[in-house]
Amino acid sequence: FAALINYADHMTKSVKVPKEVFARVRNVVADLSARASSGVGKEEDEETITRRVVEVTNTIAGYNMVTRMVMALDVGNMEGEEVPVPDSI
Repeated sequence: FAALINYADHMTKSVKVPKEVFARVRNVVADLSARASSGVGKEEDEETITRRVVEVTNTIAGYNMVTRMVMALDVGNMEGEEVPVPDSI
């Protein structure tokens, strides 16, 4: 899942996501989709994998939007508060 965290970091910090980061996310989603469908006896098709990558991207973008709104409006009067960043995952 480190690839997903890395993807979220790129979307959040620099907005632009390098192709190799995106490719790793797509591979993770494809692997997870294959595991989920293994009990059904079929692999996920490209359209389903693409839709799931879009869902992941939309979720990250949604949280970024909310965070930016909350910070801009200083909801909770916490503008000056630092958010601790873990050293590693």
